[in-house]
Amino acid sequence: MRLKQILFNRNVLLLSAMLLGIFAGDLADSLKEFASYDLLIMMTVSFSAVSFKQIFNFKKFSQNALLAFAFNYLLFGSLLMLLAYLLLPANSPMIYGFLFIALAPPGVVIVPFSQKTDCNKEFSVIGTLSGYLIQIIIFPVLIYFLNVKQQLPINFLLWQFSLMLVFPLLISRVLRFEKAQMILKNLRGRIIDITFFILIYIVIGITRKVFFTNITEIVIPLIILLIMYFPMVWILQYIMNKLKISEANKKSYILMFVVKNNGVSAMFSLLIVGEDAAVPSAVLSVVLLIFLLIYLNEHQKK
Repeated sequence: MRLKQILFNRNVLLLSAMLLGIFAGDLADSLKEFASYDLLIMMTVSFSAVSFKQIFNFKKFSQNALLAFAFNYLLFGSLLMLLAYLLLPANSPMIYGFLFIALAPPGVVIVPFSQKTDCNKEFSVIGTLSGYLIQIIIFPVLIYFLNVKQQLPINFLLWQFSLMLVFPLLISRVLRFEKAQMILKNLRGRIIDITFFILIYIVIGITRKVFFTNITEIVIPLIILLIMYFPMVWILQYIMNKLKISEANKKSYILMFVVKNNGVSAMFSLLIVGEDAAVPSAVLSVVLLIFLLIYLNEHQKK
């Protein structure tokens, strides 16, 4: 029993996934096709805790969507690009990599993390949904202004949006029945932990080559992202404390500020600019993961 508790301890599980990804990540390439479906399970279980009535109230939806846009796109994006322009050479392709991170939608793991840390769940769900809707508009406009000749993979974006958000949201309605909720009450946390373990292993396993082969290239992107995910977050927390924002909202706003879909940013970096532009997204996958592990350890439900 004691061994089982240790093996399924959230911190042990997530740290193990990270270490396995770094030192035994060969299976990650084979499992990467499974990542989207692993995420679908995680999101379905997470969405099952929220009712449609909570999400689709027009006034609440519009207010939360605007607030999420302000945190995830405007505030995070502006600060990130300021640091990128200050610390990188003007002709560096990695500036485009940071631009794609700034304009990437919120990471869908915001939703399960809001379940684990007792955040404002309505804001997390609405902010994530609206972020993807906004992104479907932003990227075509960006491609137009960058005068890029490559064809925009809009079908890929729509499929990812459906797989990560629409399908889980619809399937989760089946799990809203009382009997299903009674079962999930004890299993929801465990399912999220295990699916997140798989996701961490895949992400770290795929991106670990960047850290072993491009040590010098990752230094400045690493500095930029560490500043964004630690000093900037501390400053934001300090401001929110002064404004006396509720604990649940504060935790939700922090997640909305920092969690980006680096898979989308990496794809556009590779497609439009090249491998060098994708380095920031690879570094982001590790920095964000470290931040989330620390954040979860500090704020998880007791």
